[in-house]
Amino acid sequence: MASKNSPSPKGPEKTPEKRQIPNNSPIPNSSHRLKSPKSLTDVKRRVRDCCVSLHEYIQKWERLNDIGINVATKLTNLNIQKQLVSVATNTFFRVLKHLQNKLKRCIYLPLKLVFLQV
Repeated sequence: MASKNSPSPKGPEKTPEKRQIPNNSPIPNSSHRLKSPKSLTDVKRRVRDCCVSLHEYIQKWERLNDIGINVATKLTNLNIQKQLVSVATNTFFRVLKHLQNKLKRCIYLPLKLVFLQV
């Protein structure tokens, strides 16, 4: 049998020491701030990774924004060109109709007079 003074097979159990935080601390539940140095390097790495990701997303957004502006500009120019072609076509057909009417008066009226005189 084991004696009272012999250690247990698992070894003596120690409770981890906790740092005491004063009750008048300005930050409630500030115990999460007490991290080991290894976890601080994890935090630094995560912050760095987030900054790198943010920078990449900003560059991607700027590139896509430039592409979007170019597409919008091309669509606007096509719409303006379409309107100009439409106006030019309408003007052309109005002028053509006007010339056709003048031509009818110049050709058909004298021909009518010639036929009426005969």
